Amino acid sequence: MGTGKTELMRKWRLEHPNVKFLNNGHRVNLLKNLSERLQTEMYSSLNYGDLAKAKALSITIDSLHKLNTEALEYGCVFIDGAIRCLGNHGNQSVHT
Repeated sequence: MGTGKTELMRKWRLEHPNVKFLNNGHRVNLLKNLSERLQTEMYSSLNYGDLAKAKALSITIDSLHKLNTEALEYGCVFIDGAIRCLGNHGNQSVHT
C-alpha cells in the first residue's frame, strides 16, 4: 500500500496545469505509469531537442544529463523514490 504521494501530485498537477513540472524516477516501467497518472510526456517518446520544450516531463535519473539543466526552470520537481535514486548512484551515506 502506498503513502498517497502520487495522488497528491496528480491533484497538484490538476490545480497547477501551467506550472512547468519535472517527474523523476529510477525505473522506466514505474515512470511510464507515473507519466500516465500525472499527465506528463515520457522522455523516451520525445526527440532529444524536444525534451526542454515539454511543459510536463517524466525522465529517469540516468537520463537527466540529456536536459540542459542550466537553462531550465521547473515550478515543481517530483522525485519518486528519492532514496533509491540517490542510492543507485553510489551515495554511501544513503541507507534504504
